[in-house]
Amino acid sequence: MNESHSPRPVQGTNRVKRIVVSMQQDQTLARRIFLGIAIMLGLTYAMAAFTAFTSNIIPGKYLGIGFIVSLLVTLGLVYCLTRRGPGRRFSRIAVVLALVGIVMNLLFFSAGMATKNFIQSLRQNENQSYTDYAIVALKANKVSLNDASQTVGVLAGDDSADMRSALGEKTPADVSLFNTPTDSILAMRDGRSRMSVLTVAYMDELREGANNPLYLELEVLTTFRVKTHEAVTAKLNANEPFTVYISGIDTYGSINTTSRSDVNILAVVNPKTRNIVFVNTPRDYYVQLHGTAGVRDKLTHAGLYGIDRSEKTLEDLYGIDINYNVKINFTSLEKIVNTVGGIEVESEYNFSSGGYNFVQGMNQLDGKQALAFSRERYSFDAGDRTRGQNQMRVLTALINKISQPSVIVKYQDILGSLNGVFQTNMSTQDITGLIRGQLDSMAKWTISSISVDGTGASEPTYSMGAQKLYVMIPDPVSVKSAQNKIQSILK
Repeated sequence: MNESHSPRPVQGTNRVKRIVVSMQQDQTLARRIFLGIAIMLGLTYAMAAFTAFTSNIIPGKYLGIGFIVSLLVTLGLVYCLTRRGPGRRFSRIAVVLALVGIVMNLLFFSAGMATKNFIQSLRQNENQSYTDYAIVALKANKVSLNDASQTVGVLAGDDSADMRSALGEKTPADVSLFNTPTDSILAMRDGRSRMSVLTVAYMDELREGANNPLYLELEVLTTFRVKTHEAVTAKLNANEPFTVYISGIDTYGSINTTSRSDVNILAVVNPKTRNIVFVNTPRDYYVQLHGTAGVRDKLTHAGLYGIDRSEKTLEDLYGIDINYNVKINFTSLEKIVNTVGGIEVESEYNFSSGGYNFVQGMNQLDGKQALAFSRERYSFDAGDRTRGQNQMRVLTALINKISQPSVIVKYQDILGSLNGVFQTNMSTQDITGLIRGQLDSMAKWTISSISVDGTGASEPTYSMGAQKLYVMIPDPVSVKSAQNKIQSILK
């Protein structure tokens, strides 16, 4: 009977051995898993730290403290994950904390790379600017591009080595310089030249007046494109006051093209006092375009000759130096507003535009509504004056919305929406310096706005010649008031 039960202790011993072996295998697997998590934590931390130090955006006081604390926490978690006894409770807690750390590191790295790529894209986008030109002739003359005995008229302001090179690939004609587009066209009438080189944007402007006698006489022989290069503004102290020219061109799609500037707003910024003043100049303001003499022109037409012409014209008007410019278009506004989840804008009037109804008081707007709100002028007695004020209200609402802490979760989406939809001549150092300064203080900005005034009239213009167009004759009192306000912020 005893013999019949003798094998049982052996079976029990085998079972214990199997359990022990299984536990040892489980512990080995756990140690490997913990080691893998520790390695992943270390790698993602290194990626996040590299991004933090190379972005040049995080203020030093946060960067130093954050690096030391995060390094100690990471080393502590790595130690807990790699020491013996991974089955203990504190090791399990370390696993949870390490997984959270990995996710946080990846999010930080992703946001940092998005910021760096966005800033780099601004410089690349600026370098891709171009101007489209058209070689035109009088329809009645039946001109051939290949006739080397001809003369082609070029505006003195457009004359450059790049433009001459591109023009030479289209025609062997000799070049003759003219001061205004109408001078160039008139020269074709009296036989001094056979062709003229005009920007496509200028031709589009002529076409808008269906009965414009200049446009009806012309035919486009061919077009060509010239890259434009705007010098990057010298680096400024991010703590000193500066001025930004915001140009809103009247196009959809590519921001790289030359076009009229329908929005002309100066943002005068004082980082010390945390004040921003928007100064609106109506598109029809009758001003002397920079570099021209004689007849004045609408401010919007300055954009036909490039953003630098618009910027320098405003410098002449207000007697200031503009440090930076930013160019946006219709696509830009729609994308930005939609990305931040819409904006709240206050209206002084009930009006309709673009199929939308706006009420006096606060309005919740999406991208298309914000664009319609910004573009309308015929619904108001003050016309373009009210439109300019509405545009500044939209800008103010955008700044206020982006400044809200809740929008931080959309940080990368906002950067993505901005990519390729606006241009600036800010240097990379200036952009990062401004971001770093805001993160350093986290203070709210005080935003106000003013608009210069004038009187409607019908006058000839530099761009359109003797044909009279609606213009706004500047009110010197309002211009002087704007100059004083600008100087008070720049002090």
